[in-house]
Formats: sequence, C-alpha cells, structure tokens
Amino acid sequence: MPSHTYKQFDRLLLVAIGFYGIFAYATRNSTPLLMAELDVGLSWRWMYWFYVPIALAGAALVWRYFRPDKPPQPIRIPIDWLAVTLFTGWVVAIVFAFSWYRKWGGWTSNAFAATVIFCAVLPVVLVIYLASGLSPDEHLKRLTRTRIFVLSMTLRGLMLAQLVGVLTIVGMYATELRDYPRTTAGWLMVPTTLTMASTTFLTIWFHRRGLRHIWLMVGVVGTTACVWWMSSIDNFTAKEHIALMLACWGAFLGLIPPVFLTDEIEGLNPKDALYAGTLAIVGIIVPILTVPTATGTVIKAWSDRALDTYRLNLSTNRPPVPEAAERVADYFVQRGQSGPQLEQQTATILGGFATVESAAFGFRSGLRFFSLMMLILGLPVALGLWQAARGLRAPPGAGYV
Repeated sequence: MPSHTYKQFDRLLLVAIGFYGIFAYATRNSTPLLMAELDVGLSWRWMYWFYVPIALAGAALVWRYFRPDKPPQPIRIPIDWLAVTLFTGWVVAIVFAFSWYRKWGGWTSNAFAATVIFCAVLPVVLVIYLASGLSPDEHLKRLTRTRIFVLSMTLRGLMLAQLVGVLTIVGMYATELRDYPRTTAGWLMVPTTLTMASTTFLTIWFHRRGLRHIWLMVGVVGTTACVWWMSSIDNFTAKEHIALMLACWGAFLGLIPPVFLTDEIEGLNPKDALYAGTLAIVGIIVPILTVPTATGTVIKAWSDRALDTYRLNLSTNRPPVPEAAERVADYFVQRGQSGPQLEQQTATILGGFATVESAAFGFRSGLRFFSLMMLILGLPVALGLWQAARGLRAPPGAGYV
C-alpha cells in the first residue's frame, strides 16, 4: 500500500514519505487520548465505530483519485510451497507462543512446550532446506538482493515495538499506579505527537543523503536514552515531568521513519517485492510480539519480588518499620483514633505503601529492560542498514537526489 501511494506523487516522493511518516506514526501517540474521549463522552462502542466513516471516506477517495497500477499482463511467479509452509508455520508458532496463549488460556504444559519447540526448530529446518540447494528457487541470491528492504522493515518493527511498549507502560503507570483518569493519561502523550511530527517533517524538509543514517543512529541511541530516563519515575513524579520525558523521546523517535521509508523504496527491486515482503513479515512481527511481552514479564516479576521484600521487612519488624509505624500512628492519633482501629489503619497504610512502591519498582525495572533491549536489537539493525544502503540512488523521477 505505501509503494502504491508513493506512485501517486510522481516527482514529489519525499512529500509522500513525509506525509506517510507523520500521519501513520506520529499520530499514534494521540490515539490513547482519542479513545479515552470517545469512551467517556460517548461509549466504548465508538472506539470501534469511529473508524467506519473514515474507512468509507478513504475508500471513496482512493477509488476517485488513485491511478490503477495493475500490469496489463500478470507475471507468473513460481512458489516454493515447502518453504512457504515452513515459514508460515514458524510465524504462527511465534504468535501463539508469545501472544495468543495469554488471551486464550487453557493450554497444557505439553502443548505450550511443543509450540516453543516449533519456534526453535522450524527456522533451523528452513535454513537447512534453503542452504542445501533442494529448493527450486534461488533463495540465497534473492535474500542478498532484498537485504536492504528486510532491514528497513525490521527497523520499522522495532520502532513500532517501541511505540507499543512505551505507550503501554506509561499508560499503565498513569492509570493503575497514579490513578489518573484515562483522559489525563492521554494528554500526557500529546506532546510526543507534536515533537515526533516536527522532527519527521524537518528531517524530510532538510533531506541530505549523507546525513540520513547519522540521524538514524541519533534516533536509536536517543530513544533508548530517553526510555532509560523514564525509568526514574516514581509515585511522586510530576505530570509535567513525565510529559517532558515523552516529548524528548518523541523528538528522537521522529528521526527514524524517514530513514527506513526512504531506504525501503530505494533498495527494493519491484521483481523481488513479493519475496521481500514475505521476509519482512518476520522483521515486523517478531519484535512487536516478543519485546513488549518480555517487558511485561519483567515488570510483573520485579514487582512481585519487591513486594515480597517489603512484606518480609514488615513481618520481621526491621528497624525502619517501627519508626515508620510510629509516624503513621501519630498521624491518626492526632485525628482522634486509638486502640484496635489505630492498629488497623497503621497496618493498612504500611501494606498499601509496600504494594504501591513495589509496583513502581516493577515499572522502573521494566523500562530499564526495555531500553537495553531496544539498544541491543536496534543498534545492529541500524548499523547493518547503514552499511547495506551505501551506494543507493533515488528512483528515476523521484524529484530528489
């Protein structure tokens, strides 16, 4: 769909890339606010009905203004069905192992273990099959030709994973830990849309081929640094400070879309589009499924560990505990409480403090883990894309050099 959209702009390819980068990615940070307003102002059903008139209007505009690109003579493409079957089975196993099993439940340990084994074995079988020469298709040569497109789509998947992970974690922190209304939590993310759209626009407007991948490296390192900065949040962090963190993160994130959107157009031969698109599915699906899921597991594990530690301190009556209990009890004594009611209130306050602090510790640990994962995965992909994209040229008639 993006490549077909680009063709409608003729010599204004960078305009199309900027338009797509801003409206497809920068606006996603405002989606939580829009969904919250629809839920509060109308009903939860409008979170789904809202897209119907937009889709109908978009379909009408596409039918009216887009030029058809169907070739006069369809090209017959041979398909290696064994490779396709192995590849599809691997993708489905990944989806079940890292995502759907949490929603469906009811899995036995043997079924889950078998799915994980498929995740590990099927790619090995696929690589052996392709390297053995038994396949009728020249997979390795085509893989080399499409490496720029595959790396670009993998970078896209990592960026989407970062969008999903950060917005989900910050949303849970704001609504569950700080007990903010959903609309307030949504407004915290609006500055991210503005800064991300601004840097995407400026990167396209002042496009320089020699600086393209330098901006990519700045974006990858900058976003991971901002996520690590977000890991300093606690129960008392001001809303304005959280919005500032998200705004800085969005400014660095906006440097990434122009790079992979431009490279995937310049580095793809239309004859390899179907093959490259199939491989690119892995680069998109795997980061989106695995990284946020692993981060959620880290948050839960470290929250439980911190809560166990706090409960142990309370049960063993460590030295700081009596001092804290005395201060809490003094607060309620000044308000006229005494006896069993005073003890109950004190125990409730200390237990609630332990729960809230452990949850905050889990969010901080999850953000640090997420930051490191984005750096470990994103930096090699960005460097590989930089190396592979050397010598690229703009498509004929693109309107830029």
